[in-house]
Amino acid sequence: MSSLRGIVYDSANKRLFVADYTNNRVLQYDAAAPLISTTTTLTSSLNPADVGAEITFTATVSSSAATGVLTFKDGASTIGTTAVGHGSGTLLTSSLVLGLHNMTAVYSGDDVYSGSTSSILVQAVGVPLPASSKRNFFYFFGL
Repeated sequence: MSSLRGIVYDSANKRLFVADYTNNRVLQYDAAAPLISTTTTLTSSLNPADVGAEITFTATVSSSAATGVLTFKDGASTIGTTAVGHGSGTLLTSSLVLGLHNMTAVYSGDDVYSGSTSSILVQAVGVPLPASSKRNFFYFFGL
């Protein structure tokens, strides 16, 4: 049976080193705990929106203690990133062009929480009908 001489934790690399005095060797253990799973949700402040309108996208991670980065995507294209604060982050944009956009938010994860991706939010961006129209709240989406 071996006896311990010392234990050292390397927090930067999440490694635990144990010195075995009897056998003159050092054992290394992976000290990383399993990550807690998360879900990410995405909302839009204005849907549908006019071309050029300012739209705020808000992504919320299921834990308010989560830190890391949120990446906002329009399809496969990244349109912005923001740091997670209190489990959420926002992106303000007015650069979406005419059409339907498949928006997602991707949470990077951190030392405690696993990353996750939101469901697709379809953001409609259109051109309003002229004010003279009886139904100026309808949009043309270029479909």
